[in-house]
Amino acid sequence: EELKDSQIPGTEPTLAREAILGDYFDPKYGLLSIVEQEGTLKLTWEHSPLLNATLTHWHYDTYKIEWDEPQAWFPLGTLKFQSNNDQEVTSLSFDVPNDDVFFHEYAFKKKSK
Repeated sequence: EELKDSQIPGTEPTLAREAILGDYFDPKYGLLSIVEQEGTLKLTWEHSPLLNATLTHWHYDTYKIEWDEPQAWFPLGTLKFQSNNDQEVTSLSFDVPNDDVFFHEYAFKKKSK
């Protein structure tokens, strides 16, 4: 409920969609990617395809995670993109309240092209 209550309706992303697309790496996990498929943003996990998801705008540069496979132990979560002063995406972070997978321990940095 706390996550749902934190949503700020009526906002727009500050980062261009093209800027958030790409590969992100965390030394604990490995690689995940943000891709566009038929106009939809998709989150794909290299080693955990059951966590693949569709991303929909939540507020500002935060997106709601809609799991492709139902995840009973964490039905709601968000993903936020961080940028530098030049509006270049540098990383992403998760807010997925649950007692199983500690998403907050990951530090996914965007890989350079």
